[in-house]
Amino acid sequence: MSKRISITLFATLILLLFASCDQNTGLSYDDILGEWDFPAGIGDQDGPHISVMTGPLLDISWYDGNDSYFCYGDGNYLEGIFTGTYGYNISYADPVSSTSGSDQTITVIFSLTNNKLKAVCSGQGPLNGKTFDLGTLSDY
Repeated sequence: MSKRISITLFATLILLLFASCDQNTGLSYDDILGEWDFPAGIGDQDGPHISVMTGPLLDISWYDGNDSYFCYGDGNYLEGIFTGTYGYNISYADPVSSTSGSDQTITVIFSLTNNKLKAVCSGQGPLNGKTFDLGTLSDY
């Protein structure tokens, strides 16, 4: 009998692990709509900023040292996951120059814990691999 209980317990644990891998956060778009400020990294002029606007539209800006990044895009949103395309502008400080691009694909997975926003980006271009955490809703 204890072997049967052990197998049942093991199967239940496996099911719970698979259930926890679901990327669906259940956030409605209204939950994240607004202007979000994030803490600055070491050596950065200002912290990242994400604008979540009706559309759905996203603007994401941040510094990497003295280099400035600005990304803007539109797409679809479903329960915590934004998918779409974006364009970008990068202003480099040394030497002074800039570059831009468009039609980059992106997926951003949003989560909200204790009123702090997290955005995990994957896709193409400068947003690929970026994670923004501990965002607070701004009064803009």
